[in-house]
Amino acid sequence: MIEGFLVWGHARYAPYNEDIVCASVSAVCTTTIIGLINLTPGYVRYGISDGGLMYCRLRGVVPGPAHRDTQTLFMAMILGLQSIQKSYGNSIDIKIQRT
Repeated sequence: MIEGFLVWGHARYAPYNEDIVCASVSAVCTTTIIGLINLTPGYVRYGISDGGLMYCRLRGVVPGPAHRDTQTLFMAMILGLQSIQKSYGNSIDIKIQRT
């Protein structure tokens, strides 16, 4: 079960505010947060800082069919990030932590 994610740093593909890798990662992760918030109001804790830190974590196990949908959103995010990594592998590291 995926419970959340943490993203930080600059991709260093291009200068700050011109980096398509950073922008792509931000768009994929932000879209995931928006989807989770709309799907499971009250179950999502998240934050985004100007310094490049973004986090999202579910507050407990989401009940009913929405649980499967949250996992689908997280998996779509991972697939999107892996696709970015295939094109820009030197600029993005993906680490999956299992507990």
